[in-house]
Amino acid sequence: MFKSTKLKNLSIFIFIIITGLILRSIYNLDLLYWSDETFTFYITDPNISLSEFAQRHKNIDDNPIIYFFIIRLLNFIYYSPETIRLSSLLFGVITILLSYFFFKNFFKDITLIFSTTLIALNIFLIWQSTEARIASSLVVIALLNLNFFFYFLKNINKFNWSLMFLLNLFTLSYYPFFLPILVSQVFFIFFYKKKIFNMFLLYSVANLIIYFAINYNYILFKSEKISHIGVLELKFFVNYFFRSFFGSIIFGGLNLLIVLFSFFLIKKEDAIVKFNGILILTSYLFMITYSVFKAGIIVPRYFIYLLPSITVLIANFFKNKKFYKFRNLYLIFTIINTFVLLNKYQIQRPSINLLIDNLDTKITNNYFVDEGKFYENYFKNLKSLNSTLNYVKKEEIYLYNKLFFICLNHPRMHVGSDKNIQNDKKCVLNNQDFKIINQTLIKDFKIILISRVK
Repeated sequence: MFKSTKLKNLSIFIFIIITGLILRSIYNLDLLYWSDETFTFYITDPNISLSEFAQRHKNIDDNPIIYFFIIRLLNFIYYSPETIRLSSLLFGVITILLSYFFFKNFFKDITLIFSTTLIALNIFLIWQSTEARIASSLVVIALLNLNFFFYFLKNINKFNWSLMFLLNLFTLSYYPFFLPILVSQVFFIFFYKKKIFNMFLLYSVANLIIYFAINYNYILFKSEKISHIGVLELKFFVNYFFRSFFGSIIFGGLNLLIVLFSFFLIKKEDAIVKFNGILILTSYLFMITYSVFKAGIIVPRYFIYLLPSITVLIANFFKNKKFYKFRNLYLIFTIINTFVLLNKYQIQRPSINLLIDNLDTKITNNYFVDEGKFYENYFKNLKSLNSTLNYVKKEEIYLYNKLFFICLNHPRMHVGSDKNIQNDKKCVLNNQDFKIINQTLIKDFKIILISRVK
């Protein structure tokens, strides 16, 4: 009987993993990069020197260099936009796996499966798994830290003290907005593990000192930035990212209410469950304080690592006898929400397959773009497009008789619904050596077939 139950649970878990993989894969490679993603691809070019790599990172991106170094190593295997997208997909699947072990600290059996399913179906995690950016990896790093933290609390010895110290140092160096995780650990140990509090506090202070020493130049350079995209606005205090975390106003609002009520349902003996409440409150206090006194960081993906902890409180809510009967209904709402919003990304990116379908390769399979160095680098390495067409550098188009001029024409990811943002002359061909044969307008693109004047 025990073996049968164990095999059944394993089968369900494998099904959850496969479902999460499919949801994160469906549109992954069909989505064109948006600007920030092209920056990631440009920075992690394996063909440049380490010094050039470091300089590009310093000039272009605010995030610490570790993520980009990892992606650069992957790009040595195969340098293409698809490689980075696949790495984000991999991070997304690993998140489900690590979440399962994270939730085992709080739940058993059906509640464990329920909470893991919520992570696999979470629309924000799915969306971020389709972006060539750091966000998808943040949940993985946070979960690695938190899983070891709970293991450390059960197995306190000199070796694990050392590992905890190094892991916290790495976590903070990977992403400075992980600071609330370290602070929450200190608070939690103060309340529930007082015997080791003084030592843990000493280690944490040492962590910060060494972090500042190692990352001094990065901190000094980035601290000069006094503005950011995440300006603190009144509407933040209405939804607290839940609209983004769950994809819609209605479902986000429902989950916000559930989490608020769940704080009152945490039992006195559920000390470990309380850790997630501490982490959530500490993180929100941190982002508000930082935004008020330094620069706005009110951006959902910056704090994506909160979703497993939020899920703990949601699962704990439905574990309560009063609300247990609504759990299946909530799961149905989650499934509907996910499938309705699956391809309705917050940043609407063009479809590569749509572009390919509108290019008649019987006429010519040569194309060029004029979108600046970042997109030039992206298109020339885009395997899904270049397996069908031949990328031509703009300065070499005179070598060909016919070409497609592919122009990003008022792409939604850049202009939204405001067509006035883009200069209409951007997609105008200014070359007297070529004449226009025809032009095709499709969503996000203008395809101009040109022929060399004889």
